[in-house]
Amino acid sequence: MVSELLYDFFRSSTGFCLAVIAMGFMVQPKRQPAYTALGFMYLSAGSAFLFSWISKYQTPPPALDLALLLIITYVLGVSVLDMVVYLFGDEARPGTRRKLLFAGLAWSIFLWLLPLLDTLFGLPTVRVSLEDAQLLAPLRTVSYFAVYLWPIAMLLTALRIAHFRLADLPGDSRSIKVLKINLGIAALLLLVIGAGLLFHSQLLYRGGQAALQLCFLLWYLFIRARPDVFIKARDDIETSHRRKVAITADEAGVMTRRLDALLHRPEALANPGFKLSDLAKASGIPAYRLSLYFNAHRGMSFSDWLNEARIRQACMLLCEKKNLSILDIAFEVGYSSKGTFNTQFQRRTGMTPSAYRKSR
Repeated sequence: MVSELLYDFFRSSTGFCLAVIAMGFMVQPKRQPAYTALGFMYLSAGSAFLFSWISKYQTPPPALDLALLLIITYVLGVSVLDMVVYLFGDEARPGTRRKLLFAGLAWSIFLWLLPLLDTLFGLPTVRVSLEDAQLLAPLRTVSYFAVYLWPIAMLLTALRIAHFRLADLPGDSRSIKVLKINLGIAALLLLVIGAGLLFHSQLLYRGGQAALQLCFLLWYLFIRARPDVFIKARDDIETSHRRKVAITADEAGVMTRRLDALLHRPEALANPGFKLSDLAKASGIPAYRLSLYFNAHRGMSFSDWLNEARIRQACMLLCEKKNLSILDIAFEVGYSSKGTFNTQFQRRTGMTPSAYRKSR
């Protein structure tokens, strides 16, 4: 049929074009991290379309077929991870990406080995592949669908490990609006393709694939017309983040008054396991705002503030309650050991608790 020939031609030629475009992204001088990720994204997409076309005429052995699909989706997931992490200010904890890559590799190996159980237990065929008419047993079917969880997992994980969050997305950034629209279109087309696979609808599957291929080509033209779109989007997200986390003088004043009020209730800080979350609950101030307040307005950490407050209370007790031993005072102000108390006391007063009491 003419439509069949046109579909095959468009699928194969687009796959080849995307692979060539990918090489261009990855070898261009002074490439941005986003463009490297984009290059691998285009490479995985182009390889998927070419693989889809080739498998129609020459289906590889099942194990090789699944291995190729796993490699393509693994590269796609890594490119999604790198792209999102770049846009949202890089890793909050360096080294997380490396752990995720090993986790993804382990996941891929597991999915590749899973269909062996079909053979081991002699499980029957449950469906026919819409892509290349392969007969799929239950666990092979699970593997073929589960491979697509990796890119989705990387998208969600990237938003967790990056410096910035979805809440930092500015509403007035043109670059962000464009990226949102493109992401929405891609998600919609992937849902259409997934629905085609799930309901075994060739119309949905091929229509979604053709539309996605066309979008990749149009996105390439758009990126070439606006090569700074990723830098601009990253800068806009960072600016929005800084604006949202900034503490005004009025807010700092309110926080100072609330914390000073707590200092007049020393029993509130006397729990040895007292944490920032406990201070947030006692003061009614979100923990992340407290952390910003201590660092930006007090030039100290929460731990420094807590020790300073406890040692100040200890100094008062050493002078007013001569009948209490130093160990009793240490326990009363929130320390669980005399050694820690002595260390913190000497660091802040320049003398031991015993010497301080004698000097008074």
